[in-house]
Amino acid sequence: MMKFRKVSSFRVAAWALLIFVAVVFFAYVFGWLDSEPARLGVELLTALLAAYFGASAAMIHQAEKDVDDRTDLDVAAINQMIFSLIVRRGWLKVIWREIAPLENSGSRHLELRSAITVEPRQQIHVDDLRGLLVSSAGNIVLRLAIEDLQFNSIVRYLQARDAMHEEFQRRVGQSSAEMNGVLTRDRITELGLWDLFARLKDVTDSIYEFVPAAIVEHERLIDDVRVVAGAKYSGRTFISVKWSEAE
Repeated sequence: MMKFRKVSSFRVAAWALLIFVAVVFFAYVFGWLDSEPARLGVELLTALLAAYFGASAAMIHQAEKDVDDRTDLDVAAINQMIFSLIVRRGWLKVIWREIAPLENSGSRHLELRSAITVEPRQQIHVDDLRGLLVSSAGNIVLRLAIEDLQFNSIVRYLQARDAMHEEFQRRVGQSSAEMNGVLTRDRITELGLWDLFARLKDVTDSIYEFVPAAIVEHERLIDDVRVVAGAKYSGRTFISVKWSEAE
């Protein structure tokens, strides 16, 4: 079966104009347009075709401008996403610098002071990018959704851990016990604080596991977002960051 290629109306009109110009040229050559009605007809058709092409050119220009404007908005949204991820990663690095000195301490759950001094404010709206970063490479949209969930979970873990630590200190202080090696399991149990102590230790251990992994994942995710965005919006500029171990 023969397949017909779809032809735009603008292309049809262009061919029609070419044929019309050729007909008018030969008509003048052979003297077919000597009469006044013929000349008026030619002028009318010329005006109509000129109006059509002028309007079509304006519409095409506006359509191209709309595409460019839409692309500019898409690129700006992706750059905002990258910036938000960078801010989150930076916040996690600050947290890690605060807690890293006690990483190998057996009593870090008792020694570690409140980690959150400034709470993160960068919000990520994954739904806004669902149509911009759809790609078979790396499932970026899914990873962004997971990152958002993990990051907010870490924030809640840190907040819960700080609250439990303050409560544990307060209740131990009320009992005149000391926050050192003398505070044995038997003494903690005697004070009725074993459940709180066990939860405090579990949350603290989880934080030391989650925070370093989240920093690495943020770096990978930012790099992958840039790769996918660069492939989809070639020629556009996206925020670039170089990761340093000494940072």
